[in-house]
Amino acid sequence: EAVRKAKSNIQQQSRAALSHEQTTVPYSEEYLTKLLCGNTKRNGSITLVFHDWSSDGYILSGKRIDNDGWTIITEGHANYYGMAWWKDKYMTDDVDMQVLLTSEFAFAERTFAGECMAQQLND
Repeated sequence: EAVRKAKSNIQQQSRAALSHEQTTVPYSEEYLTKLLCGNTKRNGSITLVFHDWSSDGYILSGKRIDNDGWTIITEGHANYYGMAWWKDKYMTDDVDMQVLLTSEFAFAERTFAGECMAQQLND
């Protein structure tokens, strides 16, 4: 349900912003992260690759490192105006969790602020 909502929000914001011209292209590179996951702040880094997709924006791929280990992005999208969501899965043996992240990029500054929601995976 949370993924569906995140996708829907990004699509609605893309449509609402169609009258504005994209002025900055995102950089595929490493970003320092400051995420809020519930009441817990998580610092780390993420390497993102923006794949040009369509008139709606970019497909995201990459990996993230934080206090709990490293993750691989399994699905994600960013619109041309900086709104993004992605799911990643921890690849560390002792952490069996999937995370949904929603964020807003400032492409020109190469930064983003975001929130995450974690879900424990069942064996």
